[in-house]
Amino acid sequence: MCMHRRKWLLSLILFIGIASCKSNPTGTPTTSVVVPSEPVLEITVTPSATPEPMAAKINDYVLSLDEFKAELARYELALGNSSQSSSGMSSSEIVIQSMIEDVLLKQGAEENGYQPDSNLIQMKLDEIINRIGGQSVLDTWMQKYGYDMGSLKKALEISLAASWMREKIINEVPAEAEQIHAIQILVMSEPEAQGILQQLRTGADFATIAEQYDPITKGDLGWFPRGYLLQPAVEEAAFNLQPGSTSDVISTSSGYHIIHVVEREDNHPLSPEAYSTLQRATLKNWIEAREENSQIEIFIQ
Repeated sequence: MCMHRRKWLLSLILFIGIASCKSNPTGTPTTSVVVPSEPVLEITVTPSATPEPMAAKINDYVLSLDEFKAELARYELALGNSSQSSSGMSSSEIVIQSMIEDVLLKQGAEENGYQPDSNLIQMKLDEIINRIGGQSVLDTWMQKYGYDMGSLKKALEISLAASWMREKIINEVPAEAEQIHAIQILVMSEPEAQGILQQLRTGADFATIAEQYDPITKGDLGWFPRGYLLQPAVEEAAFNLQPGSTSDVISTSSGYHIIHVVEREDNHPLSPEAYSTLQRATLKNWIEAREENSQIEIFIQ
C-alpha cells in the first residue's frame, strides 16, 4: 500500500470516529462517511535494472565490457600473455579496434542487404565441431577461451557478416588500372644523384646507368598502379611523367631516386601482388571512412 493511500485511509477513519460522536436534532447518533471524489491509485515502483557496463558504443550497437574483457583474454592467451605487439599498440588497443572494425563491417553488410542466417551459423558451428574432433573437444576449447554456446554463436554471427562485407569491398576492386612501367636509379648521396642527373641531361643512356647501380634488377620497377609503391613521392613523380621522360632527383627515406618512365597505359592488367595490395588499401580506406562517418564512443582506458 503506498504512503498516499495510507494517509487517505487514516483521514477517513478519524472522520468516521468524530462523526459518530455527534447527535442529530432528535438525539439519535448518526454516522457520516465521506466518499472521495477521485479514485485512489495504488502505484508500485519497480527499481530499474543497473545498465550493463559498456566498453564501446558503435552507432546503435553496444559492445559490453564483458564481451571486450573476454575477447582481450582470448587475444592475450593466443599471444602468450604479451601485453605489447610488434605494432607498438597495447593488447587493449588492438582488441577494441578489431572489435569496432568488425561491428562497422557488420553494419555495412546489413545496409547492403546481408541478413543473418541461423542455419548458416549452425552449419559453420557443425563444421568447427567436425574439424576439431567432436563436441567434447569444442566444450574444452570454449572453456579455455571463455566462450559459452551463446557467445560463440554471436561471435560467429558478427564474423560471418564482417567477412561478407570484406569480400564485397575487395571484390569490387577492378582487375585493371592506370599503370606505369618505370626504371629507377637509386643512390644514397644527393651530390652523386645530382651528378648522375647531369649525365642523363647530356645524353647518357638511363638503362645503362641503372644497370651499373643495380645489376640484378637493372632498376626495373615493373608495372605499378597508384597506391602501390612504398615511396609515395616516387610514385607521384612517375605519374607526372609521360613515356620517355625522366624525373628530377627525388629524396625519400630510402635514398635519392631518379625515375624514367618507359610505358604508360590507362587500363593495364594488375599483377597478383598489385591487385592484392590495392584490395588491402581499398578495405583500409573503407574502414577509415566508415569510422569518420560513425558515432563511436570508447569507455575503456
